[in-house]
Amino acid sequence: MSFSISSLFAVIVLLICLFMGVRMLLKPQQQRQIDARLRRMQFLLLQQLQGLKRKAQHRPNKKAASAEAEAAIRRAQSKARGANKPEGSWEGNVYKPKRFGGKADDSGADGSEEQDEKKPRNLH
Repeated sequence: MSFSISSLFAVIVLLICLFMGVRMLLKPQQQRQIDARLRRMQFLLLQQLQGLKRKAQHRPNKKAASAEAEAAIRRAQSKARGANKPEGSWEGNVYKPKRFGGKADDSGADGSEEQDEKKPRNLH
C-alpha cells in the first residue's frame, strides 16, 4: 500500500472538491458560518507559524548579541588597563575627560583660566 506523490495530490484535490460540493448544498447562513470557522482556523494557524518563525529567528541573534557584548567589554577593559588615562571624572558609569584629545594646554599653568575661555581653539 504505497502512495506516490501524484496519488496523494489527487486525493487532496478530490477532498477539496467534495468539501466545496457539500458547501454548495448548504443554506447561505450555514455557508457563512463554515467560512467564518475556516477563516478563524487559518488565522490561528498563521499565528502559530509566525510565532515559530520568530522563535527560530531570535535564538541566533541573541547569541550573537551576547558574544558581541562580551567582546566589547573585554576591549574596554583592556584599554582601561593599558592606556594612559587622561584627567577626568566619573559620573556613575560615564567617564568624562577634562580634555578631548589634542595636545595638553600649557596656558593654564600660570593660573589665567579666564584668558583660556576667550582664546579661540583649533578644533581640527
